[in-house]
This record gives sequence, C-alpha cells and structure tokens, in this order.
Amino acid sequence: MDRRSQLLDAAPLLLIDSPDGRRIAVRLTGRTTRIGRDPDADICLPDPTRTLSRTHLLLERRGRRVLVSDRSTGGSRLAGQPLGRDPEAMSPGEPVSAGPFTLRLAAAASSDPCPSTRPPGAPVPAMEPSGLAGFHGLVGRDPSMVELFAQIERLARFDLPVLILGETGSGKERVADALHRASPRASAPFVAQNCGALDNGTVGSELFGHVKGAFTGAARDRAGLFERGHRGTVFLDEIAELSADHQARLLRVLETRRVRPIGGDRELPTDFRLLAATHRDLSLLVADGRFREDLRYRLEVALVRVPSLRDRRSDIDRLFRHFLAEAGPVPPITATAWTALRAHSWPGNVRELRNVALRALVLADGGPIDSPHLGLRPQIPLPLGLAPLLPPPRAVASRGELVAAIGRNGGNRTRAALELGISRSTLYARLKKLGLSE
Repeated sequence: MDRRSQLLDAAPLLLIDSPDGRRIAVRLTGRTTRIGRDPDADICLPDPTRTLSRTHLLLERRGRRVLVSDRSTGGSRLAGQPLGRDPEAMSPGEPVSAGPFTLRLAAAASSDPCPSTRPPGAPVPAMEPSGLAGFHGLVGRDPSMVELFAQIERLARFDLPVLILGETGSGKERVADALHRASPRASAPFVAQNCGALDNGTVGSELFGHVKGAFTGAARDRAGLFERGHRGTVFLDEIAELSADHQARLLRVLETRRVRPIGGDRELPTDFRLLAATHRDLSLLVADGRFREDLRYRLEVALVRVPSLRDRRSDIDRLFRHFLAEAGPVPPITATAWTALRAHSWPGNVRELRNVALRALVLADGGPIDSPHLGLRPQIPLPLGLAPLLPPPRAVASRGELVAAIGRNGGNRTRAALELGISRSTLYARLKKLGLSE
C-alpha cells in the first residue's frame, strides 16, 4: 500500500511542533482546514515573530488523503522541498514547515502521537480546531457551542437545505459559512444575501438576475445569486422579509433547480445548496398569512439554532479577547472591565460584543482597557410605569410579532416593547385589542 494512503480513515491527526518545543495534536475533522495567524483561521498559531501569514497553509481531505498547499507570502516547504499553491499529498511523518512551526501527519498505526517531545507518562495536549481558534470561523467552548459544532459537522455531509434560527447579531451567517466550509462544496462559491437589506425593486434582480434592457437602468446582463452560487452554497439571511411574490419565485427555483433572469426568455440550470436564516418564528408568520407554508417546509428540512450570547456567557471573555486580537496585540484588561462585560445582557449578541471590543481598543489608546472604555450603559431596572427613551415609533406589530417578542423575552412585556420599538402602553393596548391581554 502507498504510504500516502496510510492515514486515519475518519479524522487524521495533525502534529504541530512549536518553536518552544511543545507539540499539539489536532484532529482534522473538517473537509478543509485553514492554518495561519488569523484569529478566524481553523487553526490559529500564535506567532510573535510574525513570519506566519494570516492564511499560511490550506489542508484538504480527499478520501483517505490529506493535501496541503501554500497560501503564504513567505513560502512553506514539504519534506524540504518548496511547496506551491497546487495541493500536494502529505505522507505520515513528512514535515511541513510554516514559519517557526513544523507540521506532520501522525501514522495511522501510531499509538503515541507525541513520542519525541513529551516525557514518559505526561499527558498529550490535544486540542480540536475549536479550541485553538474556533470551528470553521466560529469561536466558543460553551457546551451549547460544542453541541452546535457537532451539529454542523453532521449536517455538512448532506446536501440538504438548512434553516438557521437565532437572534439578530448571534452569528447566523458565520454558522452558514461554517456549514459551507465543512461540506463537499467547500471549494465552490459561498454567496450570501440579506433579504432584509433589499427593497422590492432590487430583490428580484439580486436573487434571480436580469438581462440587458429588462428595465430602466439595466445596461447589461447581471447574474443573480443562484447563478453565481452554481455548484456552491447560497445563503439567504432574514428570509422572512421576502415578499409573497419573491417567495413564490424562490419556491419554483427550489423545485425545478432552474432560474429565469428578469426579462429573460429561457431558464438556466443551477446546482446549489440553500441555507436560510431568520430571527422570526416562521410558524407564526405562516399563521398570519405572511409566509408560504410550502416554502417553510422546503426550508425546514434541517434546523440549526444559534444560541444568544447571554445563553453562552462562559464564552464572553474568550470572544472579547478574540476580537481584540483581530486588531493587534491584546492590551491589559482591568477587573472592573471584566465585571462590566460579564454583567451586560448583550441584546445585540456577538455583533455588539465585537463593536464594544473595537471601541474599547480605540478609547484605551494603547493603555489598559477599563470599564469606561467599553461604553456600556448601566442596566438599571425601570420603575413600574416609567417608559424608557424609545426610537421613533414604527408600524404596529402584528399578532405573530407580539407573541414571538414576548416569548423571546421570557414573558417580560417591557423588554418585548423595547425590542419591537414601541412603548409599553402601546404594547398593552395592542394586546388588549387582539384579546391577548391575559
């Protein structure tokens, strides 16, 4: 048997020797593994010498083989020979140099993955990619996130539509990207569109494309999302915001796997995997007549729920440091700053935490980060009957929106009113009118 096929069937073991003499063992559970000093890499290697590129190496699993290619600016070597951008197979034990680090695949039969560096009886410091930098771009070790990583790994193998549910800012697009990167379609395009960011005049062109002259301003042909995502993954965020007409067009594309550009006279075949996301309850929208039930069933072949940040508080410290590290060296952080971070309710979830980290970095101006640099408002319970300052009122929420908002806030109607952008008195009046005041 060829030495290059003597790899572990399920999850090859990658051994990483650091310049300080330590060895880390990492199971390659994903189809592709990005290695470098980028905090969002699948394996982030701490490199104070800065000789590593943000993405230095790319590993790909193809059957029983692991292929490696160089993505760096400084170069890498495989078994002493220069490594190029074309993938080359790694043999067990062959060294791959990446800056000050050396990487090797462990032999399938090896019972001791770190024979050369650890003393007898010492434990092997094995870490999954999620422990080093995240899981295909997702960061976290909270049990809810570990469960989410495992669910993504299972679903990534199957070419099924997935509906991703989660609050605004919780990282639904990151989850979609991880599903793509862990799937057999990882080498093909990942194209994404937030349906809530489009108006009815542009959504059709963005999703389905158009031909030259289809409407005023259509000076040339434009490929739509499904055409651009051919053989890859299409991600539709906030899919509940699509109009009834565009829901019907999307349903036809899913049923026929063909798309007709606006103004076109022929349909184009397209092969894609659809991932969709929303922070709304589609069953309530279906009951309200605002979302097609047949489309809902097309999307809900598999469900993934992304935990809110307040439901994974053990990750707050890790995520805060991660976002600081994205911008450069992490400065000291005072105890009062940590206390404020852990006490905050994070209504904006991970997106809010990222913004707070970047703001604190700027305001600290190279010094230690303290609580005033965070810019977090004190969270003081309001006396009963006093309404907080609200943004300008918006359109009255529907019955489904009211019920969903109250449910998401554990029955607390004051918080539900804040989320909906209406006053508490307006919420109570609306509930009374709908017969829901009890």
